[in-house]
Amino acid sequence: MTALASNRPRKTWYALTVRGTSCLVDSDELTAVTFKGRALPLPWACASVSGWVESDHGPLVLFNSLSTVHAKTQDQESLMAIVRSSKGLVAIEVEHVHEARGDPACDGGVKLRDLLAAILEGLSPEQWREPGFAVQDKRVTQRPETFLRVSSAGVDLAVPVDRVHWLDKHQGAYPILSGQTQEWLVKLKDDLVCAQSMRTWLGLEGSNGSEAWCLCLDEPQQSRGLLVEQVKGIITAQSHQIKVLSHLDGPATWLMLADEAPIKVLGGVLKSEPELCLDRRVCAANATAADQQAMANEIHQVLSLKVGPYQVAIPGHKVRAVMGKLSTPLLEKRYGRANNPVINLVRLLGVNSDAHPDFAVTVQFGQRDVTLLCERAEFPQSIEKFWPLPAAPSPIHDFFQSVRLDKGRCELLLRSDDCAHEWRRRVKKVPQSSFDGWLPVVGQ
Repeated sequence: MTALASNRPRKTWYALTVRGTSCLVDSDELTAVTFKGRALPLPWACASVSGWVESDHGPLVLFNSLSTVHAKTQDQESLMAIVRSSKGLVAIEVEHVHEARGDPACDGGVKLRDLLAAILEGLSPEQWREPGFAVQDKRVTQRPETFLRVSSAGVDLAVPVDRVHWLDKHQGAYPILSGQTQEWLVKLKDDLVCAQSMRTWLGLEGSNGSEAWCLCLDEPQQSRGLLVEQVKGIITAQSHQIKVLSHLDGPATWLMLADEAPIKVLGGVLKSEPELCLDRRVCAANATAADQQAMANEIHQVLSLKVGPYQVAIPGHKVRAVMGKLSTPLLEKRYGRANNPVINLVRLLGVNSDAHPDFAVTVQFGQRDVTLLCERAEFPQSIEKFWPLPAAPSPIHDFFQSVRLDKGRCELLLRSDDCAHEWRRRVKKVPQSSFDGWLPVVGQ
């Protein structure tokens, strides 16, 4: 037995220097040493955390020191060590890394794992992950299509979510030619967009002045706007609910939802006469497997809410209504059985901002509808490239299920727990300061 033990390969030990502190880590714990990328803001982070950082293992929490009271400084190191800790993989900014000579384990050197113990207390363990993580199986035959449901003059229209890249209430609509109501110049914050009225486009009667919403369609560089009165929310439809019919003006796509009148689907490019294209599933009937895979990637998308330096992603099937600018007098301070709690995401995520978010989106959280206040909503966002949560501050694990770093922003995917007990447990962890009141449910 003694001979066998003596023949075991010894661990390789490495010496790391972190903010002038030297410590030891063995080869089982040290996963990689690499150049550090840009650190992105991380909600609920303590002073020893620089933020999220991208790695080959997905997003990781990056520590700038081994002390819970260390203040962040500007002269951050360019190297980082990726270490396997008791909570999972974490990244640490380091000054130097070199192989330690002799057997430091027997010389009483300071171990990194001991120094990490204190700063890891506020983190929840990472979720299980594997290389090349894929969010979900993407078989085309089981993916629903996602649409944004809008309305003017009481007529509903379904707009494929992947065609909408901006949605907001406009600050003014002005006819391009005097006396006509077909094309409008629309002011959206600091931008101008050419738009058409849904009323005019569908040949409906009535005033265009009531169409306060503008949908910016297709690529931003070639965007066209569509003016509508109401944005009713997200709807999904299975392939058997999507019907392509031929009529005098050409093929048109319709949604046949249970217990509802047929809803026309917007297709093609907006013109003075409706021009609807064949449904993508029909057009792709003879597509290759690779084409179908690419199509499936586009179908499954999320609604992304901007909150300061963060994005909160909502799975499409969890969105109940996109309400837009919410008037404060609509809120009630007292709870009612038919009321939805209103949560201010700026205060929930601890964003240091004077902004007063008033863009409202109602979502399903657990078995209850909740209205979230943010700065604005963005369409469309693919559900791809999300990673299971790494070791991160516990509140992140309480409210979110995965994360991705994209375009210099951190985006967190809202949990989609369906169990009533999960909803009750998580809602108790929402700080009281994040509640803005209760929103009466229309019709109840």
